[in-house]
Amino acid sequence: MLGLSQSFEIVCFGFFLLGFMFGVKDSATSIYVSEISETSFRGTLMALAPLSHGLGNVLVYLMGTFLSWHRVALICAAVPVLTMIAISLVPESPNWLLSKDRPKEALKAMQWLRGWVSPQAVQEEFSKLQNYSDQSTACILCTKQSLKCYHPKSTLSDKVKELTRKRNIKPFILVFFLDLFMELSNAKVWRPYIIQVLKAYGMPVGANVMTVILSVLTFLAQISFMLTVKRVGKRRIYLTTTFVVMLSSMGLYIYGLIFFPSNWTSFNHSNSPEDFEAIRQSVGNFGYFALAFLLVMQFFNNMALANVPHVVLGELFPFKLRSFLCGLAIALRFLIASFATKTYYDIEMWFSLNGATLFYGLTTLIGLITMYFILPETENRSLEDIELHYSDNSKGIADINIRISSKNINTTEEL
Repeated sequence: MLGLSQSFEIVCFGFFLLGFMFGVKDSATSIYVSEISETSFRGTLMALAPLSHGLGNVLVYLMGTFLSWHRVALICAAVPVLTMIAISLVPESPNWLLSKDRPKEALKAMQWLRGWVSPQAVQEEFSKLQNYSDQSTACILCTKQSLKCYHPKSTLSDKVKELTRKRNIKPFILVFFLDLFMELSNAKVWRPYIIQVLKAYGMPVGANVMTVILSVLTFLAQISFMLTVKRVGKRRIYLTTTFVVMLSSMGLYIYGLIFFPSNWTSFNHSNSPEDFEAIRQSVGNFGYFALAFLLVMQFFNNMALANVPHVVLGELFPFKLRSFLCGLAIALRFLIASFATKTYYDIEMWFSLNGATLFYGLTTLIGLITMYFILPETENRSLEDIELHYSDNSKGIADINIRISSKNINTTEEL
């Protein structure tokens, strides 16, 4: 539709469909990958989705340097077709099949997912999964008494009541803050305005070339996360990289204090190309400092601050409402992103470009402090461990130590 569009209205409708289906796909991808992955490899596999997005951005930007956007859109139209063919060849999640009382299909799916192995090879893992499924789909009364539930399926009113339980509220609050601080960082709010921001900072590299460089940097950052998450853990990577993002933002703020004219903004329509060139000439070689701060900020932002919210989404919510809460969280994420993008213009016009840089840098600092107290380590924790942790009403959201259950310790150590 976008590639063949001849009017502005068709373009808008095409982007509407694209955004709508992206939201649907994002939730399903997180849930499916989290449910089919072995505990010790789940973080690495969950990181593949953002990594694929990063690779797609690199390829699109590269094609955009040689082709018109119409032709790029037509080429990209082949990707969903290939994806549909590939998805049709993989089985449903064993978790989902068990919840629908289809244990034979669930066992076959697990055999397929573990490499077409025999039933005996996955029997121990499958038995644990059956136990987890029984507990997750049981009613509240049977769950409290540790009994197998034979009661009727939950009604709509039961699901509404389930939403108010602490085991759902606590992870939802965590996901909300992860998304909030992700969207309110300089690296994210600048994305729609990146070319004019680069010009306003007097970068010594052309703005269009920088967009390609930044997309490659994003891809490399996501590879770095995927390669280190199993050994280092999500929490440690998130806190470390967020600290670096905050320092980079402060570095850009100090740079602006030294070189920017009063009330300098990237939106000021009186800023002609000559004005941007004047900034570039006045900063001279010092523009490389701004370039270094920006590249460091973008790399570490995309390594964890903008990556972890996607990776943990399918891990934190209990199985019974995982699909609904993931969808709700993603919808809220897009609302936050829309709010952040729309309000950035006002923030910069009120406080200037340098003031806006400081504002979002301080927001990242607040996010760092908040996540230090509420972000748990989920690496090498099974979905059952995570669900049991948040189901314990004696623990608050600041209780971040998720205990590894004894029945998962041996498996984790061997892997």
